Amino acid sequence: MRKKYKSMSMFMMMICLVSLLPVNSVIFAEDTASFQLKSNKSGMNTGDEFILTVEADNVKDLVGYEVVVSADTDKLSYSSAVSLLSGGQTIVVPRDNTFTIAYSKMGNEMHENGHVPLSSIKFKGIAAGTANVTLQSVKLMDGRMNDSDFSTNQTASVTISSSPGSGGGYVSIPSTTITITELEMKNAINSANEGTATIKTTIAKDANEAIINIPEPIIKMAADNNIQKIEIDAGMATVTLPMDLLKTATSNVQLSLKKEDAGKLSPEVSKVIGNNPVYDIRLGVDGKETSHVNDASVKMSWDYKLDDTNKDAGKVVIYFINENGKLEVVKNSKFNPATGKVSFHTEQTGKYVALYNEVSFQDIANVQWAKASIEALAARGIINGVSEHMFEPNNNVTRAQFIKILMQAFDLDDDHAVSTLTDVKKGEWYYSSIAAAEKLGITQGKDDGSFGINDSITRQDMAVMIDRTIKLLKVKISGNTIAAQFADSSDISEYAADAVIAMQKIGVIEGVGNGNFAPKDHATRAQAAVIIYRVFNLVP
Repeated sequence: MRKKYKSMSMFMMMICLVSLLPVNSVIFAEDTASFQLKSNKSGMNTGDEFILTVEADNVKDLVGYEVVVSADTDKLSYSSAVSLLSGGQTIVVPRDNTFTIAYSKMGNEMHENGHVPLSSIKFKGIAAGTANVTLQSVKLMDGRMNDSDFSTNQTASVTISSSPGSGGGYVSIPSTTITITELEMKNAINSANEGTATIKTTIAKDANEAIINIPEPIIKMAADNNIQKIEIDAGMATVTLPMDLLKTATSNVQLSLKKEDAGKLSPEVSKVIGNNPVYDIRLGVDGKETSHVNDASVKMSWDYKLDDTNKDAGKVVIYFINENGKLEVVKNSKFNPATGKVSFHTEQTGKYVALYNEVSFQDIANVQWAKASIEALAARGIINGVSEHMFEPNNNVTRAQFIKILMQAFDLDDDHAVSTLTDVKKGEWYYSSIAAAEKLGITQGKDDGSFGINDSITRQDMAVMIDRTIKLLKVKISGNTIAAQFADSSDISEYAADAVIAMQKIGVIEGVGNGNFAPKDHATRAQAAVIIYRVFNLVP
């Protein structure tokens, strides 16, 4: 590496800006600065994007730079280039196969020292083969307007495969590994929505495996900007990681996604799964794999298509394949036909698959308004029929039955919770649900100290329990701004008045007609299913 002091051609275009900077006494020490050319992938398809970053170490009093990069433009097409330093003025000059990025600070902006990410340049693959990008040289300018010239000649390579329709036939990418860059996180932070920063990677949808590394400095950058979640579009699937999980890392978080071969599973499970893809999600924190993320729930989604338009979207369910090869329902899973994606939240890493679970009952044809809700909840094991084929939709639902369905719908059951209510017997089918609801403040029971397990639930008590559950889940809701004035509002008990209004405003529990709410009327099994499924769909 050589170094010399001379005038910089592109910086002369910015000299009027640089002259406004305060003069410092520190200049670059001889041969101390070093540089790295980093790429975000080693393989891709034509049409995919390839991002490189230039980083400097041991810089002192930096106020400007000029980076010169060359590329195999017969296989790569230039897309864009940016400076990774905030503020200032940037000029990008593409010329044939050479690309120059020049940057200068303005006014009293703070000078840079130590490790400094300089610039990022993006290319698109246009032809199959191995393409090289070379960092030819870097010039640095200090606060006294002295510039230093470094020859680097570092090269990064990427193997490009032909995409469908490109004339070379389709070549699947078996595995792609990328590292989230400062530029990607910076852009994601700038466009963050409600605390979620979204990063769309360049990993192909047909990759069999994707490995995404998130270095600790990237995590810290997100945390310092009040990011609560990082959503990563990894091509084959999208994963949202909470900051509570990410912030436990001291060096790196690694997310691994893999399409698993169903043939490697047990014959019984393989037969049920058929051709549906199995996704294996793994998480590593500081080099150690973690199978549980405790209370820091991870969200995952991927594309899914119903093979029959007459099928009900509510019956598409995600299953977890446990270590014994058995299928376990993920109750919070959903399929959105508008986006064509399934999604779910989990605290457990491992293998997952989306399947259509056909569930029906012979006696719900006369309650068409409730049919989809009943079948969707039954497909997830949240609600059961009175027998395999009968549901009895018009029967009243008891308080114990209702709380059981409610707690199951939102995975709130707690086997370690203890109930103090006099008629709640340990070991009974309802115990863990009622005990958990009592622990969470969803119910306090009746004035006499009992829960009333066999009493039919009233509409106003149903409203109270639902309202408390929504608040517990911190669901963001919007509804009518004006509450309905029920003709029988004087019949609503004081403890239930606010809950009834809140549930009516968001359309979860409505009136019964003629301007009445009928607070002390009993709810049927069909009505309970509809109300709980409405809340189920409010939870993102």
